Amino acid sequence: MTAAIVAVVVAATGCSGGGPDPDRPGPRRAVPCPDEADAAVLAEHSCHEVSVRRGVVIVVQVEPPAPSSADPVVVLGTNLGSTVDYAGLALIAQRTQRTTLLVARRGVPPSMPVLSCPEVTALTPAAAADPAGTRPAVVAAVAECRRRLAADGVDPAAFGVEALADDLHVVTEALSLRRVVALSAGTTGTVAVAWARRHPEDLAALVLDTPLLTNPPLRPHTDRLVARVSAACAAQRPCRTRHGDLRARWRERLSALARRPVQVTTPGGAVLAVDDDTLRRAVVWLAGGARTGMAQLPTLLDETTTAHGGELLTEFAERTLATPPYCVGYLPKCYADQLVYGAMLSANCPVLASDALWRDICLAWGAETAAPPSAAPSPVDVPALVLTGRYDDRATTARIRALLAPVLPGAFWVEDPAVGHNVLGGDCIRTVRSAWLAGDVDRPPVRPPCLRARALSFP
Repeated sequence: MTAAIVAVVVAATGCSGGGPDPDRPGPRRAVPCPDEADAAVLAEHSCHEVSVRRGVVIVVQVEPPAPSSADPVVVLGTNLGSTVDYAGLALIAQRTQRTTLLVARRGVPPSMPVLSCPEVTALTPAAAADPAGTRPAVVAAVAECRRRLAADGVDPAAFGVEALADDLHVVTEALSLRRVVALSAGTTGTVAVAWARRHPEDLAALVLDTPLLTNPPLRPHTDRLVARVSAACAAQRPCRTRHGDLRARWRERLSALARRPVQVTTPGGAVLAVDDDTLRRAVVWLAGGARTGMAQLPTLLDETTTAHGGELLTEFAERTLATPPYCVGYLPKCYADQLVYGAMLSANCPVLASDALWRDICLAWGAETAAPPSAAPSPVDVPALVLTGRYDDRATTARIRALLAPVLPGAFWVEDPAVGHNVLGGDCIRTVRSAWLAGDVDRPPVRPPCLRARALSFP
């Protein structure tokens, strides 16, 4: 899998300066802000429409409390195929004291075109309740969505990582930005790395929050994640006394659920059967930031011992049954009102197509597994801060280091010892980021006392 991911990063970004140049900046014009941005952004803000190749990109520009001459921050969003969380991300301007640009990538609204797939989302919640039985219908719906978009003149292949990176280059030129700080989270880290490789002159620095550059197999990675949580519990006497050996309980619950799934009924009356595979998906959901993250693992295991689950499993079931196929527990974060299925497939399928779970879906979308790289990637001389979480089952520090070392050999690394995915949701790591940007980005970040004191805290 690692070779496939490196292939994607190298092939998508090209050799230094490789690949076709993006279109020259088209008309940039001020436009009324989207209703969702106006409703969520309280700070002074304005909006721009930038013409890019095969569409337009909407940018919401948020001003800091005081005028600033520092390089602006360009926020790439949280995960590929998800709409912009304006309310959460607008606060970056205040926290960094910099003008902040929230970019809606092509494929998701309000930018155009939008790669929505109602053919696929119509299968909710049947596909969530029975992933195996409805799989042929999901594959057929994906193919039908692609045919419809193609008939409308939209080429899903034009929404890959490299194209999205070129869009950002066009945006910076159109807005007359000399250099910017790129801030990514999760799978948008692939776009940030592609942007750095294709257009390093645009970037003053990179901040990568738990960059998800791989799609590791479910079984071994959830097992290793549970082992890390179990070790943290064993090191704390109250947790060890109350919950015992979490790793042994994990193995026992997987075996029991494989024999007899727990039937979890939501308040609306829908039922989700939680078997061993579903339990693993629930762990992915926890690691993505649900509730208090992996600290809830003991509670999750306890609830699988009852006939109908409990509050945590019920919440997981509700979310699973309300979202598109292969969403909750499959993607690092999944919210039904934010995911744009076609945009997610176009950007992620070069990686996902290597996974047996996604292969036929991605082939129906017209994607193929990336070819091996013809040469080692060239390093990029852009200051970078990479932030990881100790309990992120997808983007472990060691794995991301191995993948990014050839591209960003001088990157600085900070691991949050208490959380999983998207560590910038916490005040401590935000302090690290903001202090680094305020200082000399060619020097390592200062590690504050709050980071040294952090640990996974079990309820």
